[in-house]
Amino acid sequence: MRLMKPLLKWLLLGLGAVLVLGIALAVAVVTLVDPARYRAIATDAVQQSTGRTLTIGDDVGLKLFPCCAVEFDEATLGNPPGFADEPFLHIKSAELAIRLWPLLSRRTVEIGTVRLDGLKANLVGRKDGSNNWTFTDADGGPEADTADGSDYAVAGISVAGISIRDASLDYSDEADGSRYRIEELQLTTSALRGAAPFDFSASLRLTDLRDNSGGSLALKATTSIAVEGDVTRVQLLGVDGELDLKSLAGLDALTGRLLAPTLDVRIAGDTVLSAPAMTVDLKLKGADLPGGSVPLKATLTDFSYAVDPGTGTIAGLTATTTVAGVALDVTGAGSFGASNDLRGSLRFPAFSPRELLAKLKAEVPVTADPKALGQLSGSTNWFLKDKAAGVDKLAVVLDDTKIAGSLSQELLPEGSKATPRTRFDLTIDTLNADRYLEPDATPSEKSADKKTEKAPPTEIPAEMLRGLNLEGRARIGRLTLDGMQLADVDVTSKAAGGRVQLEPIAAKLYGGSFGGAIRLDATGPKTRLTLDQSVSGVNFGALLTDFADVRNITGTMSLKLDGTATGSTDDELLENLAGNLAFTLADGVYQGMDVWHEIRKAWALLKRTDPPARSEPEQTPINALDLAGKISNGKLRTERFNAEIPFLRVSGDTTVDLIKSSLDSKLTALVFEKPVFGDDTSLSDLEGVRIPLTISGPVEDPKVRVDLSKMLKGALKETARETLRDTLLDKLGLGKPTGDEPPAEGEDVAPAEKKEDPVKKALDSLFRKK
Repeated sequence: MRLMKPLLKWLLLGLGAVLVLGIALAVAVVTLVDPARYRAIATDAVQQSTGRTLTIGDDVGLKLFPCCAVEFDEATLGNPPGFADEPFLHIKSAELAIRLWPLLSRRTVEIGTVRLDGLKANLVGRKDGSNNWTFTDADGGPEADTADGSDYAVAGISVAGISIRDASLDYSDEADGSRYRIEELQLTTSALRGAAPFDFSASLRLTDLRDNSGGSLALKATTSIAVEGDVTRVQLLGVDGELDLKSLAGLDALTGRLLAPTLDVRIAGDTVLSAPAMTVDLKLKGADLPGGSVPLKATLTDFSYAVDPGTGTIAGLTATTTVAGVALDVTGAGSFGASNDLRGSLRFPAFSPRELLAKLKAEVPVTADPKALGQLSGSTNWFLKDKAAGVDKLAVVLDDTKIAGSLSQELLPEGSKATPRTRFDLTIDTLNADRYLEPDATPSEKSADKKTEKAPPTEIPAEMLRGLNLEGRARIGRLTLDGMQLADVDVTSKAAGGRVQLEPIAAKLYGGSFGGAIRLDATGPKTRLTLDQSVSGVNFGALLTDFADVRNITGTMSLKLDGTATGSTDDELLENLAGNLAFTLADGVYQGMDVWHEIRKAWALLKRTDPPARSEPEQTPINALDLAGKISNGKLRTERFNAEIPFLRVSGDTTVDLIKSSLDSKLTALVFEKPVFGDDTSLSDLEGVRIPLTISGPVEDPKVRVDLSKMLKGALKETARETLRDTLLDKLGLGKPTGDEPPAEGEDVAPAEKKEDPVKKALDSLFRKK
């Protein structure tokens, strides 16, 4: 409806021009009949009655046959006092003929065709409401009644027709600064006989002098005029109008045709334009329009528009348009103009967005699924209000994704440089976002990528972030993103003034849940990122399989992350990331390496026995893993690292380089209980031994190494320590008691008092100290 108001403005300006020129013609007829004889009388009478100066040129002619006619070149009517000296009205030439015999015999006035050439009018409206087209007497009051009360009266008046050629009109309103110009005005009518209908046709060119917008209008109709007191009613039948406008409502051009069986104009204190039915057939042209042009056909019922308040109503609107081969059906009703409250519906049949983009010669995205963007269909309700426009009850199907909800945009005052706010509330049933992303690289491309240098950093779109002004919520029942399967996704978004918030974010994934917030601040020279995220009870193996195609670890994972970073690229954000991370894994299994099998092989080598056969799968159970640390300068350094696998407790330090995506861990595994294996073997000698471990390399494929030499040295030291202890205890007589006979059967012996020898206690403390 943005187009309706300026379009009506131009149509009403054209109609107003015709009416103003009609008034000008009436003035000319009243004042200029037989000017050669009564020039002085006419000019004096106009001066006395209106305070205006009438000037009639010297070239005046009078014809007596076939009728009495007067013709002249150049006539000028001045402005009223207080206005500029330029003429209010100027006529290059005019001709008026009156048949004498009907006037004398039947007291009827039969006027021939009235011709006006080169008419120019200058209309001015003042800030105080006064104007130069209202005629008053010289004293400032209304024009006096010129009837002399004589009994002579004419029986009727008729005009054979009116012909106006090459007329122009300038209009300026000092109150609002508007300035319009009408040029190349041509108007012809059939005979005018009382209140009988007459045919007329008119064409003109209009220009808004403020922005040079405008164009040409042409109109044909059968017209009747009725005057009832202060109310004038103009009825146009069979209206057929053509228009060709430019620079209107942001369009390069607007061409088309308007048809209306009946168009009523009521002129009183206000001018009201109404039509029971109206049909328009337009063609919109513009560089921003799909294909450069869009056709529009519309039917309006019970249309009404009041000029003075600038408000209108439409009881019913039915429109069809085709955009690059896609048909759109629109309905609507409501009020528009100074106050807007319009509502309606929009429907479009299934079409291919991919094919539409190709027709528009726009870039067609390359998607992982070549069938993506293959079909779009749906319907929605639309609304237009004073401060917002948008759609609600949205029901759209894109491929196999259903989208419902509402979407609106704020409408700002004309001339505002602010960014309008966009609001949305969308619900999506199932969305596989990976279908619409670029396809993955082929194996050969991936191999080549590994040999090439790291890709250049990605720029953070700070200007785009600063331009966002939105608020809304999106819910997705099932979402596939980067291979991950998420459910019940719920994201609330807010962006304004360079600050973007995704908060809260919630989702279910792999038996667990995700929650948190992401904030971006682009108000400064570099973008600031704030993260606050938590993951709980997630099936870690399934997540890694889908997200990174890593299949060698399982378990139930939980994670908490909070941090901030500042930068202009993604690399800078990683380099400057600072925060805290906590991670736990329970009931896990690491596939591809059996830590205890490797330890048993090393022990067998030490003992010079046969290596054990594999009795269990090549994997290492992880009963529990708990780590926490701080992130700074793009690196995670653990402050706590504890893990437990069967018979082992692991602790130590780990550093993860987030930029290089690598890790370096130095750990120690303590054998906290006697290892017993599935083949009923055990390694009791290793109980209490500490085993050094290192984990290093790329995060996606780290290498785990057991320092067997240190482990064996530790075991040997432990064995030697035990042997030396026992030897010293024996030498000191503090070992096992010898030479005592056991008590006879049935003999009661009082228990000996146990008293630990201080030397033995000291030796135990020395040699069993770990």
